[in-house]
Amino acid sequence: MYEIIIPLNDWFVGKRKYNLSMNTYRNLHHQISSRLKRDFNNYILQFKFKRYEKPIKIHYTLYFKDNRRRDLMNFVAVVDKFALDALVKRGVIQDDDYKHVIGYTVAYGGKAERNCIKMEIEEID
Repeated sequence: MYEIIIPLNDWFVGKRKYNLSMNTYRNLHHQISSRLKRDFNNYILQFKFKRYEKPIKIHYTLYFKDNRRRDLMNFVAVVDKFALDALVKRGVIQDDDYKHVIGYTVAYGGKAERNCIKMEIEEID
């Protein structure tokens, strides 16, 4: 299983800071959204991935600095879209359809030093 940690805060476009959540994403101008996605792709490119020939499952675990209640899918939706598009673009997976990505799990991992999401990729035989 391969894992990466993705920060949910501190994504800058120009001098402005953005969060990776649906609440933020739905209100962004398309140019800002495009730049944010490009920066996310560049972040993903720093990791060493193997090419997955078999179907995969994605496991997301979210961590937050405080104990506020949150809708986990508000964060997972944006991260998943950006991450899978980056993996397809890079050739790590052939496509992000249901034949190649056959399942997801989402969990709350508890408190951490920063708001982040752990993305784990599991290849299925």
